[in-house]
Amino acid sequence: MRATINFEVELDRVNETMMELISTQVEYIIDAASLIGSRKSGESGNLLEALTETLEKIDRETAQLRQYRDMLLSFERAKFETILPQPAAQAAVEEKPAPPLGDLVRQIRNAQAEAGSMTQFESFVDRMKEAAAAKGVDVPELCAIEPDQPKKEDTDVEPPSKG
Repeated sequence: MRATINFEVELDRVNETMMELISTQVEYIIDAASLIGSRKSGESGNLLEALTETLEKIDRETAQLRQYRDMLLSFERAKFETILPQPAAQAAVEEKPAPPLGDLVRQIRNAQAEAGSMTQFESFVDRMKEAAAAKGVDVPELCAIEPDQPKKEDTDVEPPSKG
């Protein structure tokens, strides 16, 4: 029987906690291997049955070790991934962890999230333009100035007035 256990641990204690879990699994593997290793030749009992049982135990424990490896890999990846700010209403909602996805699906979802962020930004800019227009403020087009071109006010210098 298997169970899933979810718990939180301080970020600086992740490796220490994972090492404890891994050490326990290694002890189980050593115990399983010692059962067959401690048999003496000529001992009664079915050697094939004992070996099969030992291998099954070792397989279960190594499967758990592979899960721990995958968890550590995901922790390492998380250190280098960019975390985009979330709107306050969405950040407050507790989300269930997403199931593991293939690289292609993950890339598509990331692109969709970026497109959503751009749409939200465009909506913000449109609201700002509308608010400025409602107040009678002249709002120049944002893309009228090329990045390499200086703004007009930066290049036109008026001579000081004589007075």
